[in-house]
Amino acid sequence: MPPSQPLTLIVATTPIRTSENLPTRLGIGLHGTLPWPRIKADMAFFARATSRPPRPGTTNAIVMGRKTYDSLPQHLRPLAKRINVVITRDATGSVRERIMRELEAKRVKAAAVAAERAQKQEQAQAQAEARTDALVSTGLEDALESLESGYGAEGRLGNRDTTGADSDDECGEGGWDGI
Repeated sequence: MPPSQPLTLIVATTPIRTSENLPTRLGIGLHGTLPWPRIKADMAFFARATSRPPRPGTTNAIVMGRKTYDSLPQHLRPLAKRINVVITRDATGSVRERIMRELEAKRVKAAAVAAERAQKQEQAQAQAEARTDALVSTGLEDALESLESGYGAEGRLGNRDTTGADSDDECGEGGWDGI
């Protein structure tokens, strides 16, 4: 029999009251709260263990109750890079609708962030790369002025090399006819 895949099980629960008179059960922190917000190492382990899939092309799943899901900070819900499975007794579908709205909002936000990041990366790449362009002028003065106003103002003008003519006198009366 081939060896099975390793399974890491992380259990987090919130308190369950069976009735108003009975004590709270299954709470793991002080007064039934989760201790993780104060324990950075545990949070880092949880994020690492649950968001890194065992092999490419797979996604880890987190199974939690609705109260545990609701205990997560709203800006983190649903947890990224994981399939969030929420168990609830709600038969009306209101919990499902709310969680699906949160998922859609997170997807929209992620798409906006990705688009902004791609735009910034494209701009940075365009600024870093020398670009091919052409400029046609009737004289050296006009050419240098156009060059400075078109590229110098953007901060994209590097060295200017003039080939063929060292001064206006060498251009002749008609200026530069072309290249």
